[in-house]
Order: sequence, then structure tokens, then C-alpha cells
Amino acid sequence: MSRRDPKRDPKKKAERRPLDDSAGFGGTLGDLLAARGLAPQEADPRPPEAAPAPPAAEPTLADCPTLSVRVDRKGRRGKVVTLLDGVDPLGDAVEGLARDLRKALACGVTARDGQLIIQGDHSGHLIEWLRGKGVQVSRRT
Repeated sequence: MSRRDPKRDPKKKAERRPLDDSAGFGGTLGDLLAARGLAPQEADPRPPEAAPAPPAAEPTLADCPTLSVRVDRKGRRGKVVTLLDGVDPLGDAVEGLARDLRKALACGVTARDGQLIIQGDHSGHLIEWLRGKGVQVSRRT
């Protein structure tokens, strides 16, 4: 004896009912909702409020006269880091620069005491990336 799935049983097909052709139904969803008393609310005729003023321009890398790059390992238990000095004019925008460097160099970047600390020796890639942004960079040893 075979068991039949009632959902797939060809003998028990669901009855399909056509859409209600009542007055006011013009064939669109909005017309159908209006016929059922569920019409959407009309749009507000008032003009939208004025957009707020744009925020003050954030400082960019162009505001930094010269950035210096050096590789260091003192006081870090032998771990090598790349230090980027001269980012003081950026102020709070230094966090955005750190975020961009994390993506570009695929390493950890921390902003501390007016400089960026980059995990590992990325001095060559860092100088290349900064020069591509149009910044003057000097390498210190």
C-alpha cells in the first residue's frame, strides 16, 4: 500500500478562485486596496524641509606639510612597527586615515600620540600609497 502526499495528490487539487471583479477594481494593486477600503494615504502636499547645511570640511592629507615614515622595534619586545609621524594637523580625521590604511595595507593600524603605528615593516608600501595620494613623504632611519 503506497502512501500519497496530500499536497502532491493529483486528485486533490486546490480550487482556484478568480479575482473579485467588483466595481472599482481597475486591475492594479492600488485599485484593489481602494476597493477593499485599504487605500494608501495621500502624499503630504507640503514641500520638504530644507536640507541641513553640510558639515565643515574635514582636514585631508593635503593639510599635512610633510609626513615622515620610520621603522622601529625599540620597547616592543622585538616586534617591528612602522611609524607615521606628522599627522597632527588631521585632528579627529586621523582615525579615518587609520581605517583607510588598515584596508590598503591589510594590517593593524593604531593612532596614538599624534602618530600612526602600523604593525610590521610596511614602509615601502606606505610611502608608495601616500605618494599616490599626493603627499610629500620622507623616510627616516
